Amino acid sequence: MLLVLGLVLFSIASDRFWIRGRVESSDGKPIPSARVIVTIYGDRPYVPVPHSRRRNAVCIDTFVVVADEGGNFRLNRFKSRGPFINKYVRFSVFAEGWMGEVRTERIRSNMLGPPDFFKIVLKREIMERRGYNRLSVDGEDRTRSIAFASLQRLHQSANVCDASAMPVLTEVVHRMAKISESEEERRLTLAYCRRLVESGADSLVCDESLFSGGNDVD
Repeated sequence: MLLVLGLVLFSIASDRFWIRGRVESSDGKPIPSARVIVTIYGDRPYVPVPHSRRRNAVCIDTFVVVADEGGNFRLNRFKSRGPFINKYVRFSVFAEGWMGEVRTERIRSNMLGPPDFFKIVLKREIMERRGYNRLSVDGEDRTRSIAFASLQRLHQSANVCDASAMPVLTEVVHRMAKISESEEERRLTLAYCRRLVESGADSLVCDESLFSGGNDVD
């Protein structure tokens, strides 16, 4: 009886996040070495009463996984910060030469399995340039490529919970610097670079050397 009660209490206060997935191109080919930032959220009631309508979203944790040669990735972690009413996962995916992708999915409790499976499809970088009004324009300092804007989303979705994702976001900044052509892109790249430095990315130097490759990640 005590064992059963203990298991029930453990299942309420803890959870298992068991996730598997695959990163691939639109034609179904795997994208090896893609970096996947996995951020897990839960809706916690303001008062510890099941099914309470008064809830607030809490970041449970962030993990970084890397796709293997077949484009497959997996995560299997136990966390003890419950109870949570609903749980969500946000995938922020980066692979050099591909558009950045951010998506949020609902996940279920799976203490005993099977794992949740997600397929993430990336597109090749699109270097078409657009202004902020989304119209296609050429040769203007306030334009961004579609690829650059997709990488911005990886930074815009990051928050204080994503400290473990700092190395990946540093790689994203270097890629943004590499494909920057307009003054607007350079300004934004330096702004995201400084934000990372303020968060502890001491290896970054946020000046013009960033655009010349003198600040590259090994």
